[in-house]
Amino acid sequence: MRNLPERDPSKPAENQGLFHKFEVRRVDGSDAPGGKHHGCVYFVLDIDHDPYAVPAVLAYADACEATHPLLAENLRAQHGGRVPAPPRALARQEGGGHYKDMAIQPVEYIHKNGLGYFEGNVVKYISRWRKKGGAEDLKKARHYIDLLLELESGRANMG
Repeated sequence: MRNLPERDPSKPAENQGLFHKFEVRRVDGSDAPGGKHHGCVYFVLDIDHDPYAVPAVLAYADACEATHPLLAENLRAQHGGRVPAPPRALARQEGGGHYKDMAIQPVEYIHKNGLGYFEGNVVKYISRWRKKGGAEDLKKARHYIDLLLELESGRANMG
């Protein structure tokens, strides 16, 4: 796990695998040159935000039980009753990452503004065209606008 690549800011973290994210230092100074832990590799888990972190910690507690029973006990006491919240649907995206880095995801905007099917698709395609479909997405947005105009003008002519 040495020499991990830096995070690519153009991609969501979920699409990158392992990358360099943390600098870890030991409080006892033993990671300094010449120290027992100089050059050691550490793996950091985010207990508060990563839904897989607590199960990983509890698996580690099981694995170290025979040689470090007090550590295993402490890990279980600290994290055993804690059930991580399931990831929010808005926090993940199926099939790419072109919406996740937006300040407001199109689905949130569409829902909060009560937009219909045609309007929602226009928002979706306009929002993602630079990161996903290019000119094809702009054509799709225009198609939904044309459909909406045609259907709404037909409704007006019938009324």
